[in-house]
Amino acid sequence: MANYDFADLSPFDFEQLAAEIASKNYSRKFEGFTSGRDGGIDIRSTTNTDIYIGQCKHYLKSSFSSLRTALKKEIDKAKKLNPTKYIVFTSQALTPGNKDTLASDLSKLNLISEDIWDKTQINNYLTENPEIEKHHLKLFLNSTTVLDHIVHKEQYERSNLYLEDIIRKSKMWVPNSQFDKALKHIEENNFCLISGVPGIGKTTMAELLCLYYIKNDYHFIKMNSLKDFFSIRDIHDKQVFF
Repeated sequence: MANYDFADLSPFDFEQLAAEIASKNYSRKFEGFTSGRDGGIDIRSTTNTDIYIGQCKHYLKSSFSSLRTALKKEIDKAKKLNPTKYIVFTSQALTPGNKDTLASDLSKLNLISEDIWDKTQINNYLTENPEIEKHHLKLFLNSTTVLDHIVHKEQYERSNLYLEDIIRKSKMWVPNSQFDKALKHIEENNFCLISGVPGIGKTTMAELLCLYYIKNDYHFIKMNSLKDFFSIRDIHDKQVFF
């Protein structure tokens, strides 16, 4: 079961995650926007007849009172847009009473408590829809889940040291569509050869692909030669070779 605190996501990353969850849950495409003044909109979905607006508050370490105050400040801006449905995403964990309070505060924006997504609800949705996780690797790249897999798996010392280095570098990673293509190729063919000119991030992508599979119970093996592969390829049922 997913149990993320979303601490490794920037506000922009959190908005992108919210947009994908909203798109799937409400069966309509939501778009996100670049950082900056948003005019009361973090994510939105429009048709010829209606508009859904989402507000994302990545208030992980703030109080419920701070969250409530921040959302109230959005009312005047959002009212001008006359949303058909208003949706709130927050990284805080809320009680049913908290949700009812927010729904009452923002009732003029057509917000209901069921459309307030808190930490628990987001994690439950990720558990039910694990494919979303593939597009937001920062959810687990630096989480205890990955570290636990590294610490508790019997791997060669050089593999462990290399993994620690990968985790440190992963904080600087920027997601891109090529990762999804490489992951799809591996799932279909059990291998992936990444090529290109120097400096475009081939090694970084390969390392992040390894982290993805470690999270899914694969054993990581850092190879120095093909001899390493043939000598240890049958040790574990699930292995990822780099």
